Amino acid sequence: MFRLVAGIEEAGLEDAIARLLNRVESLRYPVYREPWTRERIRRQWLSYSGYSPENLVTVITDTSVPVAIAWIYPIQGCGVVWVRIDPLIALTTATKVLEELLSYARLLFDTRGAARGVPVRVHVEPLGLVRDALYRVIPGAVAREGGALMAYKGSGVQPVLPPGYRIESRSSIAGDRGLLARIVQLVNAAFARYSWYTPSTLRDYTNYINYVEEHYRPLYLLVWSPSGELAGYLLAYIHPNLAGGISGYIEELAVHPYHQRRGLGSSLVAEATRRLHHETRYVYLNSVRGLEGFYQMLGFTVAERKAYYEADVHVLPQRNVVVM
Repeated sequence: MFRLVAGIEEAGLEDAIARLLNRVESLRYPVYREPWTRERIRRQWLSYSGYSPENLVTVITDTSVPVAIAWIYPIQGCGVVWVRIDPLIALTTATKVLEELLSYARLLFDTRGAARGVPVRVHVEPLGLVRDALYRVIPGAVAREGGALMAYKGSGVQPVLPPGYRIESRSSIAGDRGLLARIVQLVNAAFARYSWYTPSTLRDYTNYINYVEEHYRPLYLLVWSPSGELAGYLLAYIHPNLAGGISGYIEELAVHPYHQRRGLGSSLVAEATRRLHHETRYVYLNSVRGLEGFYQMLGFTVAERKAYYEADVHVLPQRNVVVM
């Protein structure tokens, strides 16, 4: 009834996966969802798996229609299974599909030597359908809160930069290798305290910025300290949304630990929001868990709580799976 296909090299598979992902993500807040395309799928594949074919698997029916997709990859201290399942299939079918995907994930983690006790985080959508299926497949899974999708509604505070600091705006940084190196150092320092964060390299970040500038209309905001240090950085861009309009997305915000708690982050977000909101009413971001209050102070509200399900890697189902 189903077959599992690794990678995206099968003819027509990228377009079919894009249609599946767009169908899933258009169910909730389509104005805050960017359409999936071939290029975006390949970028996600690179970001999550370094183009390793076995890290991306699609469940396909005997009529060659994808009904689910999963990215399977490690982060520091745990494994991640990112799953999207067609919302039109029945619960019994969703349960079988999820069992196939998680059995494959178990096989992949076992092959790579995952020790007993290592947690696996399963991110699933659409949550209503897949939650019931997931509890049937992994009875001991524990729900965890994982941040929030936050939408700008206006009337936030207007922060003021400390004396001597200044914000610089740019529309392109792709050719400035020196600046990119400083940004990578800043971002790595700012996110070092998060266990899930994998440090960026100059090469990977340069490739990412090249992609952003090729496919979007970016906005870069840089905060310089009185002594000329790069103290803060924000990346935002305008993209088409699944509702047929455009949205402004704040992709990345980083303030060097030495310069934190001085209002730099709030100043960057306020300035980016002002510029984006001038072009579209739909401005949003994804908040790290625990920082929702910071963004609410700046005029954002929680549109959707994100969640994932955690279990020991050796609690995942174990059955024979054949991947083509």
